[in-house]
Amino acid sequence: MKNKFHRSMRYLVVVSLLISQLSIFSEARAVGNSIQFTFAAANPETYDHTFGGGQWNSGRKNVDILETLEGKDFACDETVSYLMKVDAPDTEYVRSLGAITLDMNYSITMDTTGQSGVALSDPVTVGVNVGDPANVDNSNSVASTVGTSQTGPMFSKGALLLKTFRLTGVEAGETIIYRFNVKIRCQLGSKPTGNLQVKFQDGAVAAVTLAATSGPSVPLSGGNETVSLKSVDALAIPSISLAKTVTTSAGTCPGVESITIDPSQSVKFCYIVTNDSNSGGQTGAALYNMSTIADDNGDFPGFDVPLTTGLTDIDLDGQVDDLAPGDSASGSYITSFATTENVTVINTATISGYSLPVDGSLYSATDTAQVIITLADPALSLNKLTNGSDGSTLLIGAPITWTYVVTNTGGRTLTGIYVEDNQGVLVVCPQTSLVPGEAMTCSGIGSAIAGNYANVGTVYGSWNSTVVSASDASSYFGAEPKIDIQKTPDAQTVIYGQTATFTITVTNTGNVDLTGVAVTDALSSDCDRIVGALAVGAVQAYTCTSPAITDNLINTAEVTGSYGTTQVSDSDSANVSVDFLPNISLSKSANPTSVSELGGNVTFTFSVKNNAPEDFILTSLTDDKFGDVNGQGTCSTPQTIAADSTYSCTVTQALASLTLTPHVNVATAEGRDPEGNTTSGSDDATVTFVDALPQILLSKSATPSVLPESGGESTFSFTVTNQTAEPFNLTSLTDDKFGDLNGKGTCVVPQMIAGLGSYSCTYAVTLGDWTTTPFDNTATATAADNEGNQVSDSDSFRITFTDLLPQVGLTKTATPNAISGVGDYVDYTFTISNTGPEAVLITSLIDPLIVLSPNCLALVGQTIAIGGALQCVTNAYLVIGAGATFTNTATVVVADNESNAATASASATVTSFWFGRSPGFWKNHSESWMSGYTPSMNIQSVF
Repeated sequence: MKNKFHRSMRYLVVVSLLISQLSIFSEARAVGNSIQFTFAAANPETYDHTFGGGQWNSGRKNVDILETLEGKDFACDETVSYLMKVDAPDTEYVRSLGAITLDMNYSITMDTTGQSGVALSDPVTVGVNVGDPANVDNSNSVASTVGTSQTGPMFSKGALLLKTFRLTGVEAGETIIYRFNVKIRCQLGSKPTGNLQVKFQDGAVAAVTLAATSGPSVPLSGGNETVSLKSVDALAIPSISLAKTVTTSAGTCPGVESITIDPSQSVKFCYIVTNDSNSGGQTGAALYNMSTIADDNGDFPGFDVPLTTGLTDIDLDGQVDDLAPGDSASGSYITSFATTENVTVINTATISGYSLPVDGSLYSATDTAQVIITLADPALSLNKLTNGSDGSTLLIGAPITWTYVVTNTGGRTLTGIYVEDNQGVLVVCPQTSLVPGEAMTCSGIGSAIAGNYANVGTVYGSWNSTVVSASDASSYFGAEPKIDIQKTPDAQTVIYGQTATFTITVTNTGNVDLTGVAVTDALSSDCDRIVGALAVGAVQAYTCTSPAITDNLINTAEVTGSYGTTQVSDSDSANVSVDFLPNISLSKSANPTSVSELGGNVTFTFSVKNNAPEDFILTSLTDDKFGDVNGQGTCSTPQTIAADSTYSCTVTQALASLTLTPHVNVATAEGRDPEGNTTSGSDDATVTFVDALPQILLSKSATPSVLPESGGESTFSFTVTNQTAEPFNLTSLTDDKFGDLNGKGTCVVPQMIAGLGSYSCTYAVTLGDWTTTPFDNTATATAADNEGNQVSDSDSFRITFTDLLPQVGLTKTATPNAISGVGDYVDYTFTISNTGPEAVLITSLIDPLIVLSPNCLALVGQTIAIGGALQCVTNAYLVIGAGATFTNTATVVVADNESNAATASASATVTSFWFGRSPGFWKNHSESWMSGYTPSMNIQSVF
């Protein structure tokens, strides 16, 4: 529209220049050249598309009238209104004609320019647009249709609807607006593309009232004005879909496509109607006057189903029967089918709606659902239970009642019904016949036995000569709880005053788990124990002691346990004899029990106790690591230890272990009682070593730390320091930007670093990518000591970049740079050069005095590499007064990655000269040159 406006303005400029130099038309013209017309479409926003409308008013474009229509503003079956403005000049010649009758011919496309599916078609109505403020008429003008024909059927390529409208009563000084309305028709199921149009082809003066009317019609001037309806794929095209499913009468919607029932059951049909005209990004169209759903059941009675949800009153007619785009409406219907035979019912539902509230097209959708009706064959089912359940546990000897629930699950009455049990249980039933769906309970009795038990019941029944059966099994477990206790050793000898040690072993020897298992021993309370739960076959063993024994004794341990309310028990005894023998014990301890792996002092304490009722002579005290400790530390042998007394001494030793191997040493005490009976005792002590963890420090730097935006080399330095006395192995040195540094620059990994030592390396890298974004990177060092303890540290460094500014150059040339005074084409060439240090983006290219071509406008947004250039050409038609010059200046703006801008401008000058005929020639010959000719000169940009 903008280019059309510019061309129109240039047309007026040139015509005005020509009128100032040339004589114009003669007053004596044919009537056809006196009457003027303008053809346009009524603005679709100003009228109801159901009936058509609109007014010329003041003829404001895009307000009252349009030169082009858009498909998005209309829907199928709506009305498009077109306006014709007829102006009869108030001249003496036209007044002499009286009332004029005009015939005007139009062609209307009945198919799209792209994919078929939309047409402009009948009914077409025409009439004077009464009440239009633009009408200047004495109200005697009439518009009517006097001719209609087609070049082909609707929705066929190239088909046209040809219309001739007659306008009578046109008089001098009148302006008459007549309107004709055209229907938009859509082909169901199509996906149209392209445009439609109404074209005013030509017209003629058919008659006048005051002049002779014989002879041929006088053609009207002008013609071939076209109003296009573009982008028909954006039309709101109605669409409807129906989804039908079925479920049980108590089920919820939606259901399924097919269901199987017996004749006694009812079903519920579920219906969802959707206006899917807005699917796939398409503009949606409402559906009006929706019908109820008609459902055809074939051999069974059909029915109508009202839509109970989703409909609204879009057309405000007081009826809730319209469906908006994207909305869905639903309904349901419960019914049954009376039949004595197996049958499959496939029924079809149909729903319809209209594209308009009045005079719209009918759109329909159908869907089916299937109901399979079957009569059940004779059948039985059996559910067998033991004491009301299956798989239960019963105590042996408990009474049992088996129940057998027999159900007629078929569609026939069964007789001669009886139940058998494969384990010989006698089964008694209350009756011998069952009608369909009827059930009875049979029963048998018995007693529980130990272990797993299962029996299978089988029921038999007859219908005519057909015997049917069903089986079911049930089981139980017969619980037999038992327990055993063993106390060992059965006999033992202990030293006088010491304790006796026993081993108690409790075993679940039954076939069920026990709870509350407990052991009691009247003479050895230490042997009392709560065992708790004990699974089948499980064994619980433990040791216990009796108090200091001075006399021989016999003691008994007893165990009890429970299975439910049933308790089981067992007992066992053991004998103990007293003997007076030397008895010592050695206790060895270490303080501290843990030192650093690098070393530390540990004090070992040796304590020898005489546990006998008489003295004991300690003759030696040795250590498997330190040897004879006599004379070491505070230790001294021999030593006499009184009854129930203890001798203690200490030895201090320095210990270390870089391998963290624990230090274990065993001490042994030997001696005799006064009667010469010897004995010994041993004990050990363990000293562990604490791992000394490594510590690491990574330092990172770079030289230089500031680079130009274009880049440069910087050397990164990495220093890893061992902050502990224990050596460690540097296992990894990485960088989040450079990756593994091993083998890069002077860096080599792994590296063994001594205690409190360090390792340094460097890596030189070239950086820079024409951006001032700082370069940040982080290095990480990882090390491990000889125990595999890992430690790591990271350090970061930033390289910054200085910004460089863009530069741009622009040249502009005009070819030719001199043209004739009557006008000529000129090529403008624009060359944009990147003269700076980095790539630039063209953000603007402007030449305010000419219209740039698309290929020039397309340069905006393109990137020019360093040292590169882009070029484009604009072609313009110039008319310049003789001897005058025309200079225009172009300006380009570019920007780099940091949004720094640079600007350049360039100008070109075109001069003019006269050649050919002089201006006087055109003036003297204007009549012959203008006769029957309409000038058409223009100044414009040509792409």
